[in-house]
Amino acid sequence: MSPSPASPLDALDWIALEQQLDQDGCAVIRTLLRPDTCDRLSALYPQSEPFRSQVIMTRHGFGRGEYKYLRYPLPPVVERLRSALYPRLVPLANRWHERMGLPARFPEQHSEFLERCHAAGQLRPTPLLLQYGPQDYNCLHQDLYGEHVFPLQVAILLSEPGEDFTGGEFVMTEQRPRMQSRPLVMDLRKGDALIFAVNQRPVKGVRRLSGDHASRCQPTAQRKTAYSGHHLPRRDLTIMQTTFDLFADTESEQPRRAEQIGEQSWVLRGFALPQIEQLLPALESIIACAPLRHMMTPGGFSMSVATSSCGALGWITDRSGYRYSSEDPVSHRPWPAMPEVFRELAQTAAKRAGFADFVPDSCLINRYVPGAKMSLHQDKDENAYEAPIVSLSLGLPATFLFGGFARGDRSQKISLLHGDMVVWGGVDRLRYHGILPIKPGRHPRLGEQRFNLTFRTAG
Repeated sequence: MSPSPASPLDALDWIALEQQLDQDGCAVIRTLLRPDTCDRLSALYPQSEPFRSQVIMTRHGFGRGEYKYLRYPLPPVVERLRSALYPRLVPLANRWHERMGLPARFPEQHSEFLERCHAAGQLRPTPLLLQYGPQDYNCLHQDLYGEHVFPLQVAILLSEPGEDFTGGEFVMTEQRPRMQSRPLVMDLRKGDALIFAVNQRPVKGVRRLSGDHASRCQPTAQRKTAYSGHHLPRRDLTIMQTTFDLFADTESEQPRRAEQIGEQSWVLRGFALPQIEQLLPALESIIACAPLRHMMTPGGFSMSVATSSCGALGWITDRSGYRYSSEDPVSHRPWPAMPEVFRELAQTAAKRAGFADFVPDSCLINRYVPGAKMSLHQDKDENAYEAPIVSLSLGLPATFLFGGFARGDRSQKISLLHGDMVVWGGVDRLRYHGILPIKPGRHPRLGEQRFNLTFRTAG
């Protein structure tokens, strides 16, 4: 189970591959894996032991199909490929970041990069196997997990086009300023590897160019050998890829720890993760009763975040101003009751931060999509300033701005991941805070969005 001796990595023309990546944002390595190695990797899919989780794409709006994340220890061929490919891509990754004006630089060895990821709480591996059947597809998307993201990834086709499946093309698009998006349809064979930009890359005359990728399978697949003319079993009908993101993702398994960010302010890393399986259905139920909406500010602008609420009081805004109301202005009914799992989590987090008597009566739900943000502001619409603010992050990563007591004071930039909570109150209660524009990405559970739940004592 090793890269094909016909095309060992050392024998490849990496200068030409870099030039291709610079030009198109992608490059193909032909026959990186032998057919028997592809078959062995494909044979892992029905098993449970090699994997840490499974995602059914229709449940999350990702498309139709499924994929499984590998667990540690990774299959030897996957581990070897990650370690061997990474140092050959690092020079290009660093050059791209320099040209785009991004501060991050990547160490020479993959083990060093993993240490950086682990120090940031990113502990779980992201290599995965995808499986598509007839009519399955993957929506256009970008893959971003966690604070530390390597700008290149690799997909390897494990099935043979024309024999194991038909259709199933790998499609990429680039969003070009003031121009139509450019599609690229990749011609891959079994064992071929596609290196491509995760999100953005530099292009002459354009500081950053953003891209997406997707794939689709046709309704039938037939072999052209002895099985010609007959439908094959499902596993033979599938197109399977293994994707190496070259870094470890841990949004759902970061170490629990508390970070003090002010005299009476704390970030509680991963605090909500044990309750995720109860929190997400409760959130879905609330949104079904009180759908998300883009409210208007007193200045007449539509908010970039979509909002809803639960609890006795819900936060609203319109041309009349910011305020709390016991009634949903859309349905003219009371807001949904606050789920007990919400209330208990908020109270437990507040107690952990030193606020033992917190009794929330309002939960504001904000949904951010890529590009959405929240400007610096103070929470001053509540009657009870002695109660803390408790905030929960779900989905895509965000950069939380935590400032001083004047809008112009310098703000801390704090990365928040899925399951993180922030609590501030007491002398810090009226600090300015906000969210920088959400970066494009797709969370394994919540897709291309971030939810923020803010618990307050409003009445």
